[in-house]
Amino acid sequence: MSVQLDSICNFEKGNVGLAKAVPGIYPLVTTGSGRRTCDSYQFDTKAVCIPLVSSTGHGHASLNNVHYQDGKFALGSILVALTAKDESQLDIQYLHLYLSELKDHILVPLMSGAANVALSISKIKSIKIPLPYINRQREIVRKFNLVKLEDEQLKFELINQQSLLRKLRCSILEEAFKGNLTADWRLKNSNLEQASKLYERKSIPNNEKTFEIPSAWIYVQISDIFNFIDYRGKTPKKLKSGMRLITAKNVKSGFLSLEPQDFISDAEYTERMTRGYPKNGDILFTTEAPLGNVCILNTKDEHVSTGQRVITLQSNSEFICNKFFVFFMQTQTFQELLLEKASGVTAKGIKASRLKEILLPLTSISEQNVLVAKIENLFTICDQFEAQIANNQSYIKQLMQLVLKEAFSQSDKVFSESKAKAT
Repeated sequence: MSVQLDSICNFEKGNVGLAKAVPGIYPLVTTGSGRRTCDSYQFDTKAVCIPLVSSTGHGHASLNNVHYQDGKFALGSILVALTAKDESQLDIQYLHLYLSELKDHILVPLMSGAANVALSISKIKSIKIPLPYINRQREIVRKFNLVKLEDEQLKFELINQQSLLRKLRCSILEEAFKGNLTADWRLKNSNLEQASKLYERKSIPNNEKTFEIPSAWIYVQISDIFNFIDYRGKTPKKLKSGMRLITAKNVKSGFLSLEPQDFISDAEYTERMTRGYPKNGDILFTTEAPLGNVCILNTKDEHVSTGQRVITLQSNSEFICNKFFVFFMQTQTFQELLLEKASGVTAKGIKASRLKEILLPLTSISEQNVLVAKIENLFTICDQFEAQIANNQSYIKQLMQLVLKEAFSQSDKVFSESKAKAT
């Protein structure tokens, strides 16, 4: 059967002004997810505590939390506590489960107001809920808590798996640039031209080297193998025609297809063309906020331009595989070195002059291509694991939905409509 809340619940508004609350030994329930403390208590019972104001405010209706609390506790003045008139008829934990899991479809639509969006107690009182016998309510709560525990354990395991995958990707890159992934390849291809024959070997201090590289490899400065296109200054504000514009927010680590959205003015176009322009396949590197994001430019536009804090690295040799260096710039070792050379208090940034000094490992173009292929193959396996993790997360959500549907089977219509709105 379905019953109206005011027929089974007592309603009492909180009496503690949150700004004036004195810390103490009793829990103080607020609109937030956590608990504060208070030196006095208002309730000594089990209760569902519902905020009466929007969680986000500014004309937007939302409720982040519906709380369950028992024992002696204080309640903020912008919340209302629902307690059972007869505990032999209503399990408060069952009520909390129902209202908290379906709050976006039961409580939020009842909120009103232009600027200060609020939920009235009278509207909450009018809500109807399915109310099975007390033993059935308790069984629903018990089953749900068991599934929720399993859900939390699975989520913890998935987070752990994601962390392990991130570490695995880092390990793959670190091993790659120590030369370990291509050690067998070098033994079979020792007659190929070495990197030292492509670029003049320079005397480089040991403390500047990032990896112990194979003897066939050398270290070079970034400026040895890349031309820098750095427009400096601010990102143009007047966007009219001419050249596509890419800003720092477009640049994310990886090999992404960037989609520039704005044009720079004709005057900016003329001035920037004299310095050169980024081309398809070039490396884009962010020098600040966020520092060290790097990707390959993939665009069909003939001419593109970059905004503030984005430098283009354009290889000056046919013996350079840009993906090889993009992978290197994503290693933890390189990112840590970048931070050491960066400056700034609120936002770390690196000047082009300092970036040019950073050392990169270099091997023959043949080995660069082989190593890139090996990294991409290993990362594909990581991608497959990540896809499986995503599927597992989706399964967990579906499981919780099924449990709720079964739990509230006496109100299938309410649940089905709520689920339809959610999708």
